[in-house]
Amino acid sequence: MITYTIWDEIRAAGLSANGLIGGIGEDGHVTWIRQPSAAQRATVEAAIAAHDPLVGLRARMIAILQGAAEDARLRWVTPGSAKALEYDAKRREAEAIIAEIAAGNTLAAAAYPFANRRATRLGTTLDAVAQEWSTKAGVWTTAGAEIADLTEAAANAIGALTDSATFEADAKAVIDAIAWPTPP
Repeated sequence: MITYTIWDEIRAAGLSANGLIGGIGEDGHVTWIRQPSAAQRATVEAAIAAHDPLVGLRARMIAILQGAAEDARLRWVTPGSAKALEYDAKRREAEAIIAEIAAGNTLAAAAYPFANRRATRLGTTLDAVAQEWSTKAGVWTTAGAEIADLTEAAANAIGALTDSATFEADAKAVIDAIAWPTPP
């Protein structure tokens, strides 16, 4: 199958923009709109001969894999860059609170705005909030590492596939076989 990748190569050589090529069939046959020069014909024929039909399929299946990995992550966290900043701020506050308590220091509630608001609203302590958030961060870190490893292993497996006749089905089977971690 001729993919858009080969068109990119031909466009880069300036051969399709000038109306020279009408199309390229799946078998690599070129339909010329007008007679090419020997150099133009050689460039197109070299691009077709060197074309790896799996390049486009691999990229598409890796994109599907990345989408599945993101879906798995979103079972654990709320999407959004601002939400990620909030999670990070809470994790840092929890670490700081736990460290201050371990050092025997008195906590200044105002230094921990996220934890202080939650503790005040729930009628609990900064320590209890910090322990809760620390536990959640640890669980996410474990799940996130597992998702990253599963994604990398699947990408490697997809990258090793070489049979263009069964590539798409084989790649889908790799993705479908992943047992993504789920929240408790």
